[in-house]
Amino acid sequence: RNQIIYTTHSPFLVDGDNLHRVRPVTEDGTGHSQITAETWPADRETIFPLQAAAGYAMFRSLFHHRNNVLVEGMTDYHYLIALSKQCEKNGLTSLRDDIYIVPCGGTKYVGQIASLFLGEGVRPVILLDSDTAGKDRRNALISDLYTGFSSNIIMIADALDDESNVDIEDVLDTEMFLDGVNTALGLQLELDDNLDASLPQRVKDAAKRTGVDLPKGWKSSVALHLVSGWDREEIMLPSDVLETASRLFQALNGSFGSPE
Repeated sequence: RNQIIYTTHSPFLVDGDNLHRVRPVTEDGTGHSQITAETWPADRETIFPLQAAAGYAMFRSLFHHRNNVLVEGMTDYHYLIALSKQCEKNGLTSLRDDIYIVPCGGTKYVGQIASLFLGEGVRPVILLDSDTAGKDRRNALISDLYTGFSSNIIMIADALDDESNVDIEDVLDTEMFLDGVNTALGLQLELDDNLDASLPQRVKDAAKRTGVDLPKGWKSSVALHLVSGWDREEIMLPSDVLETASRLFQALNGSFGSPE
């Protein structure tokens, strides 16, 4: 029943579930200590253990959900959530409410994030683009963490019965995606007719032909531009786009069996 006050630089001694109890202390230009209550200071060394503790607390909460789909990044997350909402409005198959999308920050981190779930007794489903990086990651997972569980790894091309290199952006209409790229990035690109390449790859090829350097994280910027526009302007996507998205959601839903 006693109150205990202690100081630490370790994120493991910070209670990420009760950050309101933490008082960050920094030193000002005169050498005096400054204690912060309502906001966190900008000092990197001070804020790092708080960020680490908060991030760990948020990630730990994911383990309480049994039905998780790991995706490569925030781009996949934005599109899947937005497309699911539109499918639901149109009476098509959407993502089940008990399935949670977890972005991994890139293809190369999918295995590490999956191993953290496996350490908690939870085996997530993994959704990968059907590009070279996605195929390489699938093969690596099947040879190690997902040996005997290859059905838990879903390639977008397989879910859509498409033999070409398919990324999440290929669920969209080509003209719609290109317009999003040009508007969000302030460009005037024109795509070639190489239908065997994914939409993002065709954008990269178009940028290379015109000598344009695409900014880092451009796919995420385009995704945010598009999905926010759909919501803000109440745009209903074409039926063929939603039917394609619905097939993807059927594959994801089916990978978890019947809901409890």
